[in-house]
Amino acid sequence: MNPLFGIRLRWYDDTSLNEDDKRKLSELFLKTLGVTSEVAVDIFEALLTARADNRAITVREIKQAVVENRKQRGCPLSGLTERNIQIRMKFFRDIGLIKYVEKMGDRYIFPGNKKPSEVFEEYTKPQVASSLNYIKRVLEKTEDAYGV
Repeated sequence: MNPLFGIRLRWYDDTSLNEDDKRKLSELFLKTLGVTSEVAVDIFEALLTARADNRAITVREIKQAVVENRKQRGCPLSGLTERNIQIRMKFFRDIGLIKYVEKMGDRYIFPGNKKPSEVFEEYTKPQVASSLNYIKRVLEKTEDAYGV
């Protein structure tokens, strides 16, 4: 199991689910994991688009998709180095959301080519639950230390 040192969970009320803009929904999902980087949202959009097309995607293809999407939205192209994309991809791999498909070279795909929600339920959620159990144990030990 991978440690989740980089996740900072955030909760929003259910009215946030009334959003229809797909980019804002991607951003909301990543914010719940504490990820606020625009580059991460761009990458996640590219991953979702590739999944919708039922294909694995390379870092170079991710960068091309991000550039296209940003041009369409009239956004700056800053922060799009391949290294920055690889760092974000490592985060997605570490939390189990995507995997590197070795037999396909340098491509990335959601594990088992499942829907992201299925992958989250199967791989990421158990890691988060394990982290929450650890936090509870630390709190209980802290209570004991203070005699609470």
